[in-house]
Amino acid sequence: MSTLSVEFLAWDSQFFGLRIGRLSGRPESIEQLQDALVRSRQDRFDCIYALVPADEVETNCILQRAGFVARDVRLDFSRPLDSEPAVTDTREWNPADLPTLEAIAETAFGATRFAADPGFTPEAVRNLYRTWISNSCKGYAEVVVVAGPVGSPHGFITLHRDAQPGCARIGLIGVASAHRSQGIGSQLIAAALGWAKTQGCSELRVSTQAANVGAQRLYQRTGFTTVSASTWFHYWSTS
Repeated sequence: MSTLSVEFLAWDSQFFGLRIGRLSGRPESIEQLQDALVRSRQDRFDCIYALVPADEVETNCILQRAGFVARDVRLDFSRPLDSEPAVTDTREWNPADLPTLEAIAETAFGATRFAADPGFTPEAVRNLYRTWISNSCKGYAEVVVVAGPVGSPHGFITLHRDAQPGCARIGLIGVASAHRSQGIGSQLIAAALGWAKTQGCSELRVSTQAANVGAQRLYQRTGFTTVSASTWFHYWSTS
């Protein structure tokens, strides 16, 4: 039987002011998972995340029987960099952009697993993405590309080198509500493809929520294909 434990997540715990962890390993029985949860209570975990491939039906059932609640279906997309992307009217972020980028981030991610979980307040969720884009600009992302004038950008995309060699990854992409349906998302994707090419990558990856149909359409329209689906579960010790 595989080892089952809970990994402490320092950043999440500090940000939310809770003791948060992530399930490490796959539960093979309800008894094994319940034993791990007993140990997690002794370690004073408030919330535990678990990410499981959607096609692992038995594992999904075990988690639900133990009190884990499905909060999100994560879809992973991939696009090969097999041609030169179009040049777009985008640029790297400027410090004068940050207040607007934070304001966009506060309202652009309402379909995430954190927003779907009443254990996290709406204010905390808004601040999570505000902090995320701020940290991305300050070095968490390798580059932040924006569209629009300095000081009042219309949208942004954050980019990283993926853990797998030859791959790049989109972290966040957000467009201000007043500028949606204007092709800005496609411009940002094209800029991301261009950046990935300059890094010597052959593939660009991104993840989004099953509930975010608009993002899925954007990725499909710009040449991405779905490669996997997984379910995010949250477990609260008070549940």
